[in-house]
Amino acid sequence: MINSLSQLGYAFGTAVAGSVQLSQFYASVVDGVTLLATGTTVSSDERRELTVKLEDGLETATEAQQQAFVNGLEPEVQRQVREIIQNAMVTAQQSVLVILVVFVLFTLVVASFLPLRKPRRESESTPATRSDEGVSEPSGE
Repeated sequence: MINSLSQLGYAFGTAVAGSVQLSQFYASVVDGVTLLATGTTVSSDERRELTVKLEDGLETATEAQQQAFVNGLEPEVQRQVREIIQNAMVTAQQSVLVILVVFVLFTLVVASFLPLRKPRRESESTPATRSDEGVSEPSGE
């Protein structure tokens, strides 16, 4: 049971951390590229729409197509895009780290409320009561 729950927690944690990291990364890339291209920022709705389009585009584009696109940019723009991608990855990793630290702290707080000793079952009795069970009390007669 413990092993199964451990595996479930590992899988769930990986899924949540990965989702947060990817969404934060793509959102940061969209913000950075939009700011670079237009000099303005986008609204949160536009950011979500552009993020989905970027994710879809990267999933369907081959490595050669991506490299051809980057090579078609001016050298200064290439440098700026690489910088945007590096900053987006750092921001995404920081977000995941914060989430993991909060989760660990929450787990420690919850664990502090767990009992220190295993509770006894009623069917289990102490050795002293077992030896007394066969002895009857003297009746005053």
